[in-house]
Amino acid sequence: MPWWERIIAVAAAASLVLALPITDEIGFGLAILVLGVHFWRTRRVAVAAASR
Repeated sequence: MPWWERIIAVAAAASLVLALPITDEIGFGLAILVLGVHFWRTRRVAVAAASR
């Protein structure tokens, strides 16, 4: 994971641990963002490798 993705993942984890109602939504949103970018990047690499 790139450094910027790790920072967002840490922020998502910290938001989910905090006991405030708004932080749950923020944490889930950031986690979905990190997972989406990660899956998009790995799928793109797998498709490029398969086309060779």
